[in-house]
Formats: sequence, C-alpha cells, structure tokens
Amino acid sequence: SPFQFTVGPLKDTGAHLVKAGGPGLEHGEQGVPAEFNVWTREAGGGTLAISVEGPSKADIEFKDRKDGSCDVSYVVSEPGDYRIGLKFNDRHIPDSPFKVYISPAMGEAHKLEVAQFPTGCVQADKPAQFMVRKNGAKGELDAKVVAPSNNEDDCFIQLIDQDQYSVRFYPRENGIHAIHVKFNGVHIPGSPYRIKVGKDDVDPAAVHASGKGLGDVKTGEKTDLIIDTCNAGAGTLAVTVDGPAKVAMDCTEVEEGYKVRYTPLLPGHYYMTIKYNQMHIVGSPFKINCTGESLAEAGGQETSSVIVETVAKVSKGGNRTGVILPIFKSDASKIQSKGMGLKKAYMGKQNQFTVNAGDAGNNILFVGIYGPKGPCDEVFIKHTGRNQYTVNYLVRERGDYILLVKWGDDHIPGSPFKVEV
Repeated sequence: SPFQFTVGPLKDTGAHLVKAGGPGLEHGEQGVPAEFNVWTREAGGGTLAISVEGPSKADIEFKDRKDGSCDVSYVVSEPGDYRIGLKFNDRHIPDSPFKVYISPAMGEAHKLEVAQFPTGCVQADKPAQFMVRKNGAKGELDAKVVAPSNNEDDCFIQLIDQDQYSVRFYPRENGIHAIHVKFNGVHIPGSPYRIKVGKDDVDPAAVHASGKGLGDVKTGEKTDLIIDTCNAGAGTLAVTVDGPAKVAMDCTEVEEGYKVRYTPLLPGHYYMTIKYNQMHIVGSPFKINCTGESLAEAGGQETSSVIVETVAKVSKGGNRTGVILPIFKSDASKIQSKGMGLKKAYMGKQNQFTVNAGDAGNNILFVGIYGPKGPCDEVFIKHTGRNQYTVNYLVRERGDYILLVKWGDDHIPGSPFKVEV
C-alpha cells in the first residue's frame, strides 16, 4: 500500500507492476501453512511462477481469485532459511526473492504470552519494556529488536519470578520496529511484534517522482528526476536502479525534495525502485526504456543504489499541502443559465436552475446563496457532462436572497441574481 489503479487500458505491463505481501513472506513455522498474496492486476496477462528453496521441499497451494489477485499458501517440513522467488513472465517481481526464516515447530513456545506490551508510540533513545509469561514452559527465552534500517539489537531479559520475564529494549531510530521474541529458538505466538518508535509522521504516499529520467532515456546522456518529499516528513530515501549495466548515480538536495541524476551506458530496460522508509512510493518501481549505442561491455543484470537520510520539507505555501492550481483558460461571458430558481424560490422545496458552460472553456463552478439571515441551508451542484450543470438549493426563510454564480473568479452573465422567496 498505496496501491495504484489504472482506469482504462493499461499503458505498461510487466513484472515490475506485480505486488506481493503477507506474513508468509516474512516468517513461518515448520509444518504450519504460511500465507501471502500476490496482486497481478496492474501487470497485464502472463504466467506467475512461485518457487520455494530451502532445507526441505515445499507443498504449495495456489488459489486464483479471478480479480487480479491470488492467495498462496505453502508448508515446509524443515526449519531454516528459505528463499521465495516470485517470477512473472520469467522476470523477478520487485523485492523477489524474499528471504524467509522458518522456525522449528512451536513445541513449548506456544504456551508463552506477552503482557504489558507498550501501546501507542514509544520514544527513541529511551528504554521501554514488556513482560513475557512462561505459563510453565521450560527452555530459553531470547529477544531482539530490528530497526527500520535493519540494524539488530539485543533486548535485556530478566527473570522476575519463576514464571515471568521482563524484556527491556532500547530503540535508537524513529519508525516501525519489529521485536522478535523466541523461546528455544522458536517465535512465540504473535512474534515478531511491531512497535512504532518516535513521532513517525513519515507518509510515503505523499512522495512523488517526476522528470525526464523516468521516461525514455539515451545511453551516455546525464538525465535527472525530481523526488518531491514536501509534507512527507523526514525519512530514508532509497533509490535503486536494476538494468543491463551499472549506472553512475548521485542525489542532491533541491528546494522541493531531492534530485537524482544518473547516466545509463547500455541500451535496454531499466527498473527504478524508489522507497521512502522502506515503502514503495506511488508508481515505484518505474520502467525506463533506454536507447542508443552500447558504451560498456554487456554482462548480467546490475544494480546501482543511493540512500539518503532526508530532512523534512514543506512546500512554499507554509504548512498547507503543496497544491498548485492549474492555469484555466475560460470565458465566463459565454455561459448561459436558465431556470425558475434564478428568479423565484419556494420555502422547503428543491429550487432548480441549469448552467451551460459548454463554450466557456475549463474552470470551476462556484455557487453561493445569501439570505436575510445568512447562507441558505443547502446547495447541490451536479455536473451532467460536457460542462453542463444542474443546481438545486433549499431555503427555509422568506425574503430576498442574493444568488452568486461564478466561473472561476468571474461572475457569469446576470450574477449576482436577486431571488424572491
């Protein structure tokens, strides 16, 4: 998440538009089905191949939901490190192969339960703690905290009485941390636990990328793109380019965010992944088509990446979101309006008029009604297509009202109208 939906025909298809997620791509337990989902909706038609490699053979079940998504469930008989490969038309999808640790069968670990787990948000660089009840289980408890940057840190474990442990941890970064709690090497129920550290106001959905560097590029030419991080908070920006050859890439800070510059050396398809705090931004990964002469020796697929710790940026409009209005080309004098509701209205009834802006260019229609005691109860504007509008309004008081109809910043002919109720 966030997921993109294409309305109308798909402009681009391919493995880079397939998404996958679910607990079965993060961890699992020996002999217990692990599940995840794959969304191929945006990728067009093709074949999806799933492979599970590791210490034992996997029994894979696959269910196509017929809506562009499918459920996958797999069971393995041995614990250990597994790699799950997801290929669409023989190409790995983003983040594939996934590394998954399958823990031994739960055994005694299923008896354990966690108590007093911190709710809400804990502060970075301050200790936090929770309790683990053994409920009569025999064995060793082990816990570690994994930060958003994938740095691991041990937790301090203390036996308070014969059936209860205190687990203290000391987060050093902001963001979502995972706390792995294992008993005899096996995750206890619910582990890994997720916890939010610090005021993590980072919103990857607010980050946008644009520029020539996301379109068609040429070999040997420097090309750039802008990653707009305004109002997205401070986070970790990671840009990775997969393609036929390594690309020379750098990242510099600009007013609205960050400028990424790169030079491809071999023609072909490049895939650019842009992540903010480990989350894909909207549209990532981007498919970039490169043409031109070969300026390097062809080899296998190469990966280049750059990681930047960003600072919080705010768009020029102060704290508001950086919305820039389009430049409208319109002529309000060409608008026609008609209907009883422009002259006379009745209390408690729906009064109606129509506005025809078909010849007036593009703009936004504004309607306001003001009466002897303030604004009217409700105004309802319905666009019926091709810049034709139907307006209904409801008034509850008698008297003379003023009706304003504007097309952008300009009054339409006859506005403001005087309406008698």
